[in-house]
Amino acid sequence: SITTVLCKIFGSQFIVLRYYGVIERLVFIAIVFLLVKRVYNEKITFISLLTAAIIYISNVQDVFFSYYQSAFLFAFVGLLFCIKMLEKPNNMCKYAFWFGISSGISFLMKQNVGSLFAIVVGICVACFLYKEHKRDVIYSGFIAFFSANFIIAGVGLYLYFNDALFPFLNQIFSGAS
Repeated sequence: SITTVLCKIFGSQFIVLRYYGVIERLVFIAIVFLLVKRVYNEKITFISLLTAAIIYISNVQDVFFSYYQSAFLFAFVGLLFCIKMLEKPNNMCKYAFWFGISSGISFLMKQNVGSLFAIVVGICVACFLYKEHKRDVIYSGFIAFFSANFIIAGVGLYLYFNDALFPFLNQIFSGAS
C-alpha cells in the first residue's frame, strides 16, 4: 500500500502521512478544477471548489491519507483520461490505456469505486463515440480492459509469491478482520 511504501522510505513518522495526504488532496482538487472549468469560468470554479474543499476537509470522518481518497483520486484521473478521449478521439487508444491503468489502481484500493466508476464512465464514453468511431471504441475498450487487468494481475502475482493473495481475497470478499 501507499502507506507502507511511505513508511519504508521516510520512517514511520505520522507527519509524513499527513504531508502525503495534503499533497494527494491538492492533486485531487487540481484534477477536479481541470474537469469543472470546462463547464464554468475559472473564477466561479475556483470559489466553488475552494468552498467545497473546505467543507469536505472539515468533515470529522475525513482522513488525509486514507485509501478512500486515493481510490477517488485515481478514479478521477481515469475520468480525466475519458474526457480526453472525447476531446481527442484520434488519440483514443492512448487515453484508453491510461484510463485502464488508473481504473486498475483505483480497483485495487477500493473495489466498488474502481469497478463501478470505470464501468459506468467507460460505457458513457463508448456511447458518445461509438456512432462515429466504432472500430476505435471497440479497440480502445479492449485496451482499457487489458491495461486495468495488467495492473491487477501484476499486483495479484506479487501477492501470490508473497503468500498474501488468499488473505487479500479473504479480506475483500469475507470481510475485514
